[in-house]
Amino acid sequence: MYCANKEGAGVGFVRMLTFYQMGQAWRCIDRITTRLRSLAKGSLAQLGSPFMMKRKKLTQRQQQVLDALTAAGRPQSAYTLLDTLRDQGFRVPLQIYRALNALIDVGMVHKLESINSFVACAHGHPHGHGMAAFTICDQCGRADEFADDVVEAQLKQLAHDRRFQLSQTIIEMRGTCEDCSTTPHD
Repeated sequence: MYCANKEGAGVGFVRMLTFYQMGQAWRCIDRITTRLRSLAKGSLAQLGSPFMMKRKKLTQRQQQVLDALTAAGRPQSAYTLLDTLRDQGFRVPLQIYRALNALIDVGMVHKLESINSFVACAHGHPHGHGMAAFTICDQCGRADEFADDVVEAQLKQLAHDRRFQLSQTIIEMRGTCEDCSTTPHD
């Protein structure tokens, strides 16, 4: 074992550790290693959370998909996005789906299951949603996102009363928007 004198100068290898001292040293190293591993796991878990992901810069592909969704102003299918983004180097649906899944994970895009389409988050920034709610017009395809704290609280209470663990709450209301209902039809 290497030791130092009171002044901090090295005095060389002094003696061998006893088996007891070696055991103590290994237990100490084991505790330190275990702690470092748990810290590393916690850090990796945080990287996947929306809180940490919003600090992470989007990839070029993710930004292109988000920009296309935002510019469209209406829900878009993955194949419509692929057609829109072919000039920017997108060739296969998998490229679109990967970008969409990453954007959904950070809360910047929502999937509208009833029409199998995607829409950019109306809030314009990544965040975790307690509830996402949409009105979807069957005439023009417009989808408006809204939030309602009272409805969200009631749904959480309903799930709690039934001992149901919520992972996601999405409400899609289909019908006719105000613009389409006031427009005369030929």
